Amino acid sequence: MTKGFEIGRLIREGVDMEDMVITITQNFEDLFTIRDSSMLLLANDIESINMTRGSVTVQILDTDSMESALHQIKVENHNMKCECKAGMVCVANRNSAENVCRCEDDYDEVEGRCIQVNDCLNATCVNGGTCIDDIRSYICRCMKGYKGQNCEIKENATSSCVPNPCLHGICVPDNENYKCACSPGWTGKNCSDDIDECIMATCYNGGTCQDRLETYVCECPTDWEGVHCHLVAGLCKNRNCNTTHVCVAAAFERSPICVDEEKHLIQLSYDNTAGVPIETFQARLLDFILHHGRLPVLTNLNQRTRRQEQTIGEVQVFVVSAVEQGDKFVFEIVVLKNPSDVFTKDAVLTILAVTCRDISK
Repeated sequence: MTKGFEIGRLIREGVDMEDMVITITQNFEDLFTIRDSSMLLLANDIESINMTRGSVTVQILDTDSMESALHQIKVENHNMKCECKAGMVCVANRNSAENVCRCEDDYDEVEGRCIQVNDCLNATCVNGGTCIDDIRSYICRCMKGYKGQNCEIKENATSSCVPNPCLHGICVPDNENYKCACSPGWTGKNCSDDIDECIMATCYNGGTCQDRLETYVCECPTDWEGVHCHLVAGLCKNRNCNTTHVCVAAAFERSPICVDEEKHLIQLSYDNTAGVPIETFQARLLDFILHHGRLPVLTNLNQRTRRQEQTIGEVQVFVVSAVEQGDKFVFEIVVLKNPSDVFTKDAVLTILAVTCRDISK
């Protein structure tokens, strides 16, 4: 089959399409397109497919009721051949004549295994809505009487949420009143109060806490540095490591160590879409890695609350460099198991690939 071939109509003829919106949410190999709002046809020749199989997901949305339905189309290419593990598909290798195996759509590869992505972990279905995991997205199935992408709209409700009174959150109509589901870092009836992160902050050695959105920054005396003012200032400036190693300091230690750069140094790059200062983003990044990255499980630490973990524990993150390059932040870090031992780069990235999908949020 070639480009332009008509697969068929997604909505039968005669159905009123005025309030219907049909979109392709997952398009395998960019194979399909929609014409005249309802006709599904090939956007490319079948011969151009470079994978053994995949899927195409079509969403049909009723803009009046905000109800939607998903239809998944399985596509197989019998011309591609290679031996793959379960959950993997055969794809063309642009760098050689031989094909290679990779994880199917909606799966991430971690240490040679395909782990399914659960998009409902980051979903916000309110008012009793049920989250349905989709391919790299999610759908909220709403309780009767509610509609909207996150079930945030009450049918036939008053206009208490128009305009939105929640400065930093989602407005949920409540009869003639409303409730606000606040975004992280905000509280109050209208999500207008910034949560003071300094209330439970830990700044050592005379450091002064400065509240930031969703985090805090310690301003340190001249003899100390680090997120909690826990590092002796300038230790690595006076320690010369060879060209293949970098200097790393641990909390309250006065003798830094040199670690293999190729084996232990991790580089992370993020777009600064929120326009925050680099020190604020760095504080969020380190907090996220330590408290959501599940790194402590590798050292068998006792389970503690997030706030308790903000005191200096066994697992630490040492920032080798933090640079702002245009609209990007680039960090070089080393993660320490204890003052004299460090995690390998591969071990840290393997864990973060699963648990820290979007640190910038």
